Amino acid sequence: MEVLMLENQADSPRQSSNSFNKQSALVNSGLTFRSSDAFNFNFNISSFVIPRRNQTLEKRSTRDVVRQLLTPPSHAFVHGVLSINWVVGTVGKEQFRPRESDERLVLKRSSELRLQGASLGLPGAYHGWLCGDDPDYTSTEESMILTPEFFKTEFARD
Repeated sequence: MEVLMLENQADSPRQSSNSFNKQSALVNSGLTFRSSDAFNFNFNISSFVIPRRNQTLEKRSTRDVVRQLLTPPSHAFVHGVLSINWVVGTVGKEQFRPRESDERLVLKRSSELRLQGASLGLPGAYHGWLCGDDPDYTSTEESMILTPEFFKTEFARD
């Protein structure tokens, strides 16, 4: 009798696990779970709206943007070089367009950062990388200089 009870107890976790998996499959397939509408996941994914930046925020000056670009946080560096994604998020994607040769994002011709960045203190190598005009250099070659050490030695932080 004791042996039979041990066998039933040993099967119990497996049965519980199987029951859980069946219930999970029902929930994941969009069927209601135990006739409760709380777990009904039938929805149209096209109804999702991607949140946009709050348009009521005051526009930052180009000088403020340059100041922020010159002091990137540690998470702005991917594999030891500055990430274009961080720059685009900092500047605003409306300032960029895909470059024809490789579709890398570069500053638009009309971008205030392109027009005023160098005069506001953006180093030539950084500005050149953002503009992407020099056909002799690839974006990878240009970005290799933009390391944490570049920002530490190039700029004295107060």
